[in-house]
Amino acid sequence: MFPIREGDMIYQFEGFELDTDQLELRHNGVPHDIEPQVFTLLNFLISNHYRIVTKDELHEHVWKGRIVSDSVVNSRISSARLALGDDGRTQRLIKTHHRQGFRFIADVETKSSVKAVPVDSTPTGTDAEYEAAQAPEPSKPSIAILPFRLVGIAGPNAAIADALPYELISELSRMPWLHVTARGSSFRFREVDPDIVSIGQVLRVRYCLTGIIEIIGNNICVMVEVGETENAHIIWNERFKSTIDDIQEIREQITSHITAALEIHIPMREARLAKLKPVENLDAWALYHLGLRHLYCFTKEDNAKAADMFERAIALQPDFARAYAGLSSTEYYSARTHYTNDYAASAKACRNYADKSLDLEPLDPYANYAMGRAFTVMGDNDQAMSWYDRTLSVRPNYAQCLYSVALTDTLAEQGEKGQQRIDNALALSPLDPFLCAMYSVRTFSHIIREEYSEAVLWAEKVMSTPNVHPHYSAIPAIAHTLNGNMERGLNWYKKLKENFPDSSYHDFFVSFPFQDGAVRKRIMNALLVHETATR
Repeated sequence: MFPIREGDMIYQFEGFELDTDQLELRHNGVPHDIEPQVFTLLNFLISNHYRIVTKDELHEHVWKGRIVSDSVVNSRISSARLALGDDGRTQRLIKTHHRQGFRFIADVETKSSVKAVPVDSTPTGTDAEYEAAQAPEPSKPSIAILPFRLVGIAGPNAAIADALPYELISELSRMPWLHVTARGSSFRFREVDPDIVSIGQVLRVRYCLTGIIEIIGNNICVMVEVGETENAHIIWNERFKSTIDDIQEIREQITSHITAALEIHIPMREARLAKLKPVENLDAWALYHLGLRHLYCFTKEDNAKAADMFERAIALQPDFARAYAGLSSTEYYSARTHYTNDYAASAKACRNYADKSLDLEPLDPYANYAMGRAFTVMGDNDQAMSWYDRTLSVRPNYAQCLYSVALTDTLAEQGEKGQQRIDNALALSPLDPFLCAMYSVRTFSHIIREEYSEAVLWAEKVMSTPNVHPHYSAIPAIAHTLNGNMERGLNWYKKLKENFPDSSYHDFFVSFPFQDGAVRKRIMNALLVHETATR
């Protein structure tokens, strides 16, 4: 058996091969003599062929930070051209951009100079690449972010093809549940049509994120997709459009949207994969993701299954902070969605599990979010908001936390502020497991401002989302009643009573504890009308 060992790259163009492993330039398979410094210069130009390389960059990478004269740089450029059968007049391969720098303009194909190393061979003590290849694949999800392919004439904006994926690597690396391959490894793969299956084998990752940036005139379109490296199946893709003038703003938007999307899609994919295996064969991370899948089904039975998965994960990995945060979430739902008759016990357990999660991972956004919800379930909204603020300082694009902040705003009768925040959450995560809850906040924001026709539209959306909990039937009942459609409101309230015969308006305010004010009174009166009619 021969495991794959990650090596350097071979750049191919017009019959040439630049082999960065063998430090060799070949033409039609025949090695060419070339000075080491000229080889380094070629390597840097070719590996950055999608953009103009400045002289300052050449000083940094070729001359190791030493500033040399233009004549020295031009001499080495001439030597590089000569080695490739190029010259300064035709500039067939290396083009000079006056006052800007140089660019390698040939079409380049890339492949990894991978070597097969027998498992019984003994690597040298300094062979870090071999040790990395031999290391077991991390059990938590892993991803490689490849440099994006640039289509069109980018001019001074060409660097975005590397800058955007680099920003994604930095942002995604902050996610404790996700292993992200370092830029030095993933940026070696610059194929026009990358083979993510082969890349997954070399880098030992389960997912690969690729992108194309198309620039036409003043318009820019960024297309991103995430695929599984085992079978090249695409699990998520998105397209972003803007103008070059807004390029800095769109960079931030794209980074935020991608991180929010991966926070949902990869764990859900991991859960589906875990469900195909016997529970006893799952590792801690697989159990955790399976627990999330049950948690987001929002039923009493699934909530209990989620708690079981999280407890199993902790049994395998006692310092698993996210599993404790998951247990805190199960207790939160037990209290807020009437899965238990002992609200106080669930509220206490919710806090205790959040404490444990924070002790283990103080900067994990999920741990901080769990603590915020623990204070929410205990009725201390001021403390809850401070923890939500802390969560968003760690992860500004955490859609589910933005939902909780928006809910807290609406419960305090701040409809406009709540709507702005929930709209941000919906924009970041339009397919979020919390979608029904997000729609409910949007409904409340209109009820607060007495915009009842708009409230009805959003209340109907609440009940059309997947996995909506039956107790949400109270929301369209309230909205229709306040909008003057008593019959439609009563129909929805009857559906609520079919699922919860003993429920009353008190149960609604356990789930949605509006402050004691005008909005609470309006909602209470709407519910009392139907409660009287259904007795």
